[in-house]
Amino acid sequence: MKHTLFLLVLLTFYPLLIYFWFEFINFSRLGFDDKRNISHYSYTNYTLKKTKLSQKIMFLGSSHSYMSFDPKIFEDYNFSSFNLGSGLQTPLCSRIIFEKYVNTINPDYVIYEVYPLALLDSSFVCSKDLAFNHRFKNQYLDFVYLFTKFRNIRIINGFFYNNLLEFFDPFLINENKYEYSLKDFKQNYFKGFIKDNGKFQISKLKFNKIDLNLEHENLNDFLKLVDIITKRYKKKLIFVYAPIPKKLYKSINNHDQYTKIIKQIADNYNIPFYDFSLLEEINDDLHFSDNNGHLNYDGVLILNKLLIDTLKNNKIINYNFLP
Repeated sequence: MKHTLFLLVLLTFYPLLIYFWFEFINFSRLGFDDKRNISHYSYTNYTLKKTKLSQKIMFLGSSHSYMSFDPKIFEDYNFSSFNLGSGLQTPLCSRIIFEKYVNTINPDYVIYEVYPLALLDSSFVCSKDLAFNHRFKNQYLDFVYLFTKFRNIRIINGFFYNNLLEFFDPFLINENKYEYSLKDFKQNYFKGFIKDNGKFQISKLKFNKIDLNLEHENLNDFLKLVDIITKRYKKKLIFVYAPIPKKLYKSINNHDQYTKIIKQIADNYNIPFYDFSLLEEINDDLHFSDNNGHLNYDGVLILNKLLIDTLKNNKIINYNFLP
């Protein structure tokens, strides 16, 4: 009886403790992580409530997605879009995010950015991010899978905080706080894109040689995601490899083998694959904002215009430019 009572008290007060900790204290102490958002989807539900969506393009992938594709540029060509990229987004996380928003956004095209160091990363960063920021309504089995995969209390903490935030939101949350948060992350639209105008002298850096794990379990998850997008939901899928610094590219010993695998998957599913990783117009010292190879806005403008023209010239999309 005492054990049962203790369990009931724990299940009642622990989630509340987690909620108040992250909402009103929110710093990394005693093994807790803070709740800094590294993705769009803290703002997604807020956006969907405020905007009548007519999105036609969905972007998925890692930070190389949310810092490479600007929906405002695509709007200039009469395309609505939403960038659902997030930090170190694995194919498993991409699938959860895609299934959450596919019916709401109803995209005609899904553009997946295939940066290898994120696609082949087993870090639980993205799963923790989902726990804190993703609304798991009707996806609770996905949450259980994430928790059993990593068995980390931080995922449970994020889930408690996330659900209680949604419960208390009408009473405690001021909508203006979302807009203040956006400024902190240089995120200038409620569309998932993060803008950075900085420049980084990559030519002065030395990158250590690395080998990609081409047997990584994420490749199986990637194939499952491709199946879901193209067969279950019958959406037009496009692979894009955004530019990365040439010095970073050359530091990956088996890079050609990786792109060969992605091309083979693309051929098997009849998916267009546009490899802009070594785009000549992109300069290592002019078009990146950090040593991780995220494009600055000058680079984004080059990539997005080229991508749109390439998709049009290959008759993948049709567009009308809005003067």
